[in-house]
Amino acid sequence: MLLRLTADFAPNAERLGVAQEVIAVTARRGLPPPNIDFALAALVSVSGMVRGASEAIFGVARCAGWIAHAIDAYGSVEGDGVSATGADARTTPER
Repeated sequence: MLLRLTADFAPNAERLGVAQEVIAVTARRGLPPPNIDFALAALVSVSGMVRGASEAIFGVARCAGWIAHAIDAYGSVEGDGVSATGADARTTPER
């Protein structure tokens, strides 16, 4: 999805063409499709973000994931029993 959004943002960018060619070559060789790290690198490169931007984006996303897991594990931020997954911890059987 991130690669698609990057292509929508800058469809004629030379660096996007390079990323698309890497994807095509790996597909022809039967290798796995690109992961989110590749997509993030393509976004940062195509959009001309400053060096270190990908690490900052990754760090924020990782923290958000950890927080979501913690909310899920502990019930909620406000103690209302609703988990990060939207399940009601008061009526959902324990795992």
